[in-house]
Amino acid sequence: RGRAKVGALGGEWNRAVVIRSARSSGDGDELIGEPEISAQIGARVVERLDDREWCKNEFGTSALGEKTLSEDLKNVAPRVDGAAWVAFFRAIARDKEFHECVWQKRPLLIQQQLEFLDGFFTLNDLEHAVSSDFLQAVRGAVPSAKTGWFMTDVGEPRGDSFEEARMRFEDVQAALSRGTVVFNSAGGNIPALAAVCTATQDAFQLPANINMYITAHGMKTSAPPHTDKQDVFVMQTQGAKHWRVFRPPNPFAKPQSDPFTRGKGSDALTLNELSSLKY
Repeated sequence: RGRAKVGALGGEWNRAVVIRSARSSGDGDELIGEPEISAQIGARVVERLDDREWCKNEFGTSALGEKTLSEDLKNVAPRVDGAAWVAFFRAIARDKEFHECVWQKRPLLIQQQLEFLDGFFTLNDLEHAVSSDFLQAVRGAVPSAKTGWFMTDVGEPRGDSFEEARMRFEDVQAALSRGTVVFNSAGGNIPALAAVCTATQDAFQLPANINMYITAHGMKTSAPPHTDKQDVFVMQTQGAKHWRVFRPPNPFAKPQSDPFTRGKGSDALTLNELSSLKY
């Protein structure tokens, strides 16, 4: 963990897996980790997804409980292609080379086309989610070159009633002109994303959550360089971003800083500090 990442162009990372849909890849993407390993693992994953019999067998039962995973996901989000998500994450989790060479060791870029990911969750879906629930979001900002990424609330209550206190989609749109909008723990509030969390937990037998990042078209930097505590799967479902992944910053360079929260709050993590840590 503690790997530094920069996205769109922006940044954070741990052990990162970048996954792109058929139409969401950007021309400026850099190959990260070991390109040959990424290509081989990606090819095997897609081969498994194309194997209907394998997918059918894998989708049958759930490691999370007595109910089949099919029933679990249909209850959570009836419109989600649960079979594809389950097969995808199980194909990765059961890949021997992924465990031996990638998992908690180096980044991985899956470039193969994944049709089920393309347009899986769009701005239209977000607008519907915001309009039909009481969601909260924050906007990322870097106050100065001497600080890291700070988060400020999106929207302000207009009164005491439910409707007046609820964030509106127009609040999200206004915030996008000033930076990336982040919906933390979106997997706990939006059914379609909860289904993806369920499939991930089933495959890896580890807790999983989805944080959703929305960046306006043409924004030069989506997020500044930073590190995270958790392993990360990045799934681009609409638009394009250019991700940059670095090795972990030397913890002894700033012993007073938490190596898993570099570039956040009062801690500044610069690209210059990461320049010698490219893969």
